[in-house]
Amino acid sequence: MRTSDTTAEIAKALATAQLDMRPAVSNKRGYEKHQSNDVSGKKPRVYADINAVLQAVRPTLSQHGIAVIQGASTAVTDQTFTTVSVVTRLNHTSGEWMESTCYIKAKDASAWSIGSAITYARRYGLVAMTGCVCAGETIDDDAEDAQFGVKDDGTSVTLKKPKGYEAWQKSLLNMTSA
Repeated sequence: MRTSDTTAEIAKALATAQLDMRPAVSNKRGYEKHQSNDVSGKKPRVYADINAVLQAVRPTLSQHGIAVIQGASTAVTDQTFTTVSVVTRLNHTSGEWMESTCYIKAKDASAWSIGSAITYARRYGLVAMTGCVCAGETIDDDAEDAQFGVKDDGTSVTLKKPKGYEAWQKSLLNMTSA
């Protein structure tokens, strides 16, 4: 992570923003990819896409004088793959800033693969820099705690269920039992 010479104001603003920030709603479904590429063993997962993360963080960051800027670049590291880098920078009205770079290996050099890698890097960089929680994600474990709103310290979190949540949850349960 890189920062301006001083960070007192942006750190204070970010800490306050994180208290006010709503979780990003997991709105996409996919499957975990295994190295074996064996489709039969893939587990369904849910995640918040870049739009859901932006909708969760932008209003709160803006209220606290913080703007998000993300820039992408690519580098062909050898004949077999392209590395995508995305810099996520948080700028505060005080002039202070902090930024971090996320590197992702694109599947190949096609526009689709590079675009996909940029989107992933934007999402991961934004979540990491803001401390945004993605409610209901199943990417890091069995997601039982995230789905049921349990904090790391074991206390409950009350999350408002979005419209259509019950039907969505039922469809996920049907996918996992199939």
